[in-house]
Amino acid sequence: MIRILLGATALLLSACKVPVRLVRMQPCPAGGLGNERIPLALAIPHPEGLFIPPMPVSTRVRGNHLLIKVVVDTSGRVMPDSVTICGISDPLYAQRVAEEVSHLKFRPGLMYARHVIAPALLSYDF
Repeated sequence: MIRILLGATALLLSACKVPVRLVRMQPCPAGGLGNERIPLALAIPHPEGLFIPPMPVSTRVRGNHLLIKVVVDTSGRVMPDSVTICGISDPLYAQRVAEEVSHLKFRPGLMYARHVIAPALLSYDF
């Protein structure tokens, strides 16, 4: 009887977890980020909270400048296959950063008083 209760509890706990969002990072372009033109009428998306990289910080990224580009949809969520990370040489830490930034909530971009899908840039110095 105890085994059944423990199994049912484990099943319920696993069903209540937040679904995992698989984030596939895009490779950093050879010319870096920020070279694309943004229309003057576009109000770019801004994060609603502060972005803090995951802790502990890898020793391989200390002293580096992190630049993140994401595409934000009209509801303010990061599109999971749009995360591009530049400036980090540690691929495991870059993946952790991509997963963290994919959970950020943004104020969506505006163009002519309508929410639009738009890119956003975040930077961080380690």
